[in-house]
Amino acid sequence: METDGQLYVAANHWSRAWFRQASTNPNVQATVNGEEASYIAVPVSDAEHARIDGEYSLGWVFRILTGFPPRYFLRLDPSD
Repeated sequence: METDGQLYVAANHWSRAWFRQASTNPNVQATVNGEEASYIAVPVSDAEHARIDGEYSLGWVFRILTGFPPRYFLRLDPSD
């Protein structure tokens, strides 16, 4: 997800292992728009979480089918 010039990833249901690994070792690589780059995965603040969650809300069908899983976000800051 991209908003306000920042790149985010969400761990909803199936991607929680990736989230845990990125939280332990925040040096990650991601392919965005066909280009691979290195990033630092940064946990978001409560306010940032609420803003992103509101902008990219999940539909009821997805939430019901997945058992209303918790949703976590990491901001991907470019690694210099």
